[in-house]
Amino acid sequence: DLHDDRYLVMEAARGFDLDIVNKEYVVTDNVLFEEMRRQKSHILIKDTQRDDRYQFWLGADNVRSWIGAPLLGPQKQTDELTVDQGQEDGFSDTDADLVQAFAHQVAQTIHNAQLFTELREAQTRLIQRERLAALGQMAATVAHDLRNPLMAIRMGVEYISRGLPEDEALQRGASLMQANMDR
Repeated sequence: DLHDDRYLVMEAARGFDLDIVNKEYVVTDNVLFEEMRRQKSHILIKDTQRDDRYQFWLGADNVRSWIGAPLLGPQKQTDELTVDQGQEDGFSDTDADLVQAFAHQVAQTIHNAQLFTELREAQTRLIQRERLAALGQMAATVAHDLRNPLMAIRMGVEYISRGLPEDEALQRGASLMQANMDR
């Protein structure tokens, strides 16, 4: 699910009501998420009821074992990945390491997708610039191809109008033709 402000939410749940799973939560005040950001490493809580850092949220009463891992991209931490279950000591250190490895892969995939999007946008801009450059070249060629015959006609009008009296309609017409050719 890609939200309007361009962040990705992926959820998989078993044993939770859909209205609980699909609810958005603000995690900035969560102690565990702050600790993950500082440590840049996963956190394993084997029993949430014995660890004061775990903050229960609506619908998570049955969470007993929890792993959180930061999604560490090349430049910064982008988000977090959490896994939980209702069984005490449900996760081992090996599980936590696996979740951290998976989180690294997810972060790299997100980064690659962002790079691909930037590349596609750059290609689109380049194609647009090439089209504009081609259009400019074509306009210059057309202007050049028009200017040469117009100059010949202008010189002919000047030559013909030299012998005409100043007040004649032909002289006024010749002057109008010269002005329009100059324009």
